[in-house]
Amino acid sequence: LLDKAEMLNQLKIIPLFRSLSSHKLESIVNKIRIEHFCLGQNIIVQGEEGTKLYIIKKGKADIEVNGKKVRTLGENENFGERALFFKEPRSATVV
Repeated sequence: LLDKAEMLNQLKIIPLFRSLSSHKLESIVNKIRIEHFCLGQNIIVQGEEGTKLYIIKKGKADIEVNGKKVRTLGENENFGERALFFKEPRSATVV
């Protein structure tokens, strides 16, 4: 498991969070929940309402749009932010 200092350091290297103050980063850290997923498991599904942003700590995730793989994300990359920032449905499925 990650400790608070390690989580802060992880957030600081993600472009989405680089410009935030330490206070705001600490607020985000307090909301982080670690989830584990199995190989082939859907993390988010295209068209669903989104309530979470995901940051990949370990492993990879495939991005699929309309059933076709368009990209693979790796460690320290994130996804799911559009649904939070723009209140729009998930634009892709992530496996």
